[in-house]
Amino acid sequence: MTNRRTLTRRRFIATTGLSAMVSPTALAQNEIRSVVVAGATGRTGKRIVEALNAQGFQVRGLTRDAARAQNRHGNIAEWMSCDVRNPNAVAAALTGMDAVICAIGYTEFAGPNGGQFVDYLGVRHLVDQAVAQHAKHFALVSSGSAGPAREQNRNPLFGYVGYWKTKAENRLKSSGLSFTIVGPAGLVDVPGGTRTIRALNRPEYIKLPMAERVVDIGDVATVAVASLTDPVLSGKSFALLNEDGPPSYDWRADVKALPPEES
Repeated sequence: MTNRRTLTRRRFIATTGLSAMVSPTALAQNEIRSVVVAGATGRTGKRIVEALNAQGFQVRGLTRDAARAQNRHGNIAEWMSCDVRNPNAVAAALTGMDAVICAIGYTEFAGPNGGQFVDYLGVRHLVDQAVAQHAKHFALVSSGSAGPAREQNRNPLFGYVGYWKTKAENRLKSSGLSFTIVGPAGLVDVPGGTRTIRALNRPEYIKLPMAERVVDIGDVATVAVASLTDPVLSGKSFALLNEDGPPSYDWRADVKALPPEES
């Protein structure tokens, strides 16, 4: 009886010690059950919703027209009409949810559907409400060419969208949230899972020829969803691409080796 009590106590101490060594971020991410996906009916967002649904998460899909989304995609998500440019709408959309994956993007080079209002202001509203509602993680699908790797205010491409995406990233980085920023480009609308996924720091990525900066959208979804449960991906921002090679390659090791990116 004494030995059993001693063993139980030892197990308790060992378990308590192990828990103390696990980061708060890891514990928080392990508790994620419900996820808001902004831009849920876009090419990337739809793949993310499908991946979340397949893994048993409760999914709330934000879109401009919930009825149309329901008709097209069925019950793979709780569809909610939400204009991310409206902070009150965003507050309602995030209520009661554990985490956010943002896959929104501009549809025009200027004006209310351009980078300033969608890629920056929309993301800012989502980040601010995620902070206010104590979200456990925020994954942002951005761009491989955004971030501090170049002077974005001198890059007028697509209405300075790189500049606006970078401002949104900086808002997320300084928010205090657990975050992951995934930067793809050259998106190929296929399920993925057939080629090697590589994660690179963005200064290295932007030096590559454009023909090599391509990635399957399904692989982007895989990485974004993985960030909800893998603390190795927290606090990291990186570019994403595919290379010829086996899908079994450990892309998480790439991310683990990257230092946190500065604003």
